Parts: sequence; C-alpha cells; structure tokens
Amino acid sequence: MNTSESGSEFIVNSLLKSSRPGRSSIVFTLPAFPENEKLCAHSTLSHYINRTTSVRQSLNTSKLFISYGKPNKVISTSTLSRWLKDMLSIAGIDTSIFKGHSFRGASTSKAVSLGVSLADVLKTADWRNAGTFAKFYKRSTSVNSFAQAVLTI
Repeated sequence: MNTSESGSEFIVNSLLKSSRPGRSSIVFTLPAFPENEKLCAHSTLSHYINRTTSVRQSLNTSKLFISYGKPNKVISTSTLSRWLKDMLSIAGIDTSIFKGHSFRGASTSKAVSLGVSLADVLKTADWRNAGTFAKFYKRSTSVNSFAQAVLTI
C-alpha cells in the first residue's frame, strides 16, 4: 500500500480467486475526497491505520484489518464479510438477500450505469470477459426518485 495526499494505492501481488498465474499485479486506488472528509474512504483508511499501528506492531503483522476486541488478532475474510453484512443491516438493507459479496455486483453495476466503460470495470474487477459481469454481477441500478431527492438536499 502506498499513500499520499491524493489517495491510497494498493498493489496486490498474490494470487486471488480470480487471478491467473503469470498475470501482472492488480492495482486499485482510493482517491482522496477532500470535499467531504466524512465520505472520504482514503481519509478513513488513514485514520484507521494511525489508530491501529501499535496493535499491528504488537501482533507483528503487516495485515491491514485486525479485530477490535481483545485479544486483538488478524481477522479472517469471513469476519470482514460479517462486518460488511452488519453495516448493510444497520443501513436498513435486507441481509437475507444481500451479503458482503453483494458490494461487488452493486459497485460494478453502479459504475457502468454512471458511464464507466465496461473495459475499465472488467479490468478493475479482474474479470476476463463481459459475460462474467453480465451473468453474475450486473444488477438494475434504477434510482428511487424519493431517495434520490432526499440524498441531494
């Protein structure tokens, strides 16, 4: 991970579920959003890193996510998924339908609906072809006019 005032960049060198041997590293960024620090993922990440540095040092780990309860330890992917699901529930989203993995389909579908090229979405998600997106992840992203009106006030 590299950070600067303009954002955070993550370079993933290890093989992931969708990675293929011989493929170059995956790079993704969290750009800074100085217009509203409360909505800035980069700023939130910076605060998290500052608050957890000593705990991660005591655990002798370079892993980013650690448990917040004692005894602190590196969390598993299932714990991270549960945390995401908890946030969905707090936001009033039906977690019997939507899970932690729902973020992947929702975010990529929204990106396409906002004009991000399908090629950029495929590259960012590390998908080989549009069929994967269309078959498993593409969702309707129509906006409820009432919700949109409330959010733009």
